[in-house]
Amino acid sequence: HSIVFRVFSNKYPRAFARRPNIVAISTGMCKQFRNEDEMAAVLAHEVGHIVLCQEEGWTVSCLEDCRIEEYKADHLAIRYVRKAGYDPAAAGRLQWRKMGYLYRRGLSLFHDDQSSTHPTYLKRIRSVNRTIESLS
Repeated sequence: HSIVFRVFSNKYPRAFARRPNIVAISTGMCKQFRNEDEMAAVLAHEVGHIVLCQEEGWTVSCLEDCRIEEYKADHLAIRYVRKAGYDPAAAGRLQWRKMGYLYRRGLSLFHDDQSSTHPTYLKRIRSVNRTIESLS
């Protein structure tokens, strides 16, 4: 199956996957990237969501399922990025930088993710690092 990649005009950093095979990324997100490795990590994460949906169907029924899917998409992204010759550690570096932006805005870095569809940045960084280590 082909995947369509679209860039949309929006100053906020956003990326998402949509059925059936669309990955969309904002111009604001594109401006966040410091190199191709980071762009590859984000695009691969969104492709991971599409692959998961195709392989497992739409299994997300609660917030915990959403967070689990985020971890799975991160895991797939690390594998895809590495296979394509990019640095898989870029995914973690981008998460660290996002935390820095929150800190500079005076926002808390240590929130409870129980009411969020995404795990905290620290949890995702830890998971990404474990995945990278397991593939070494």
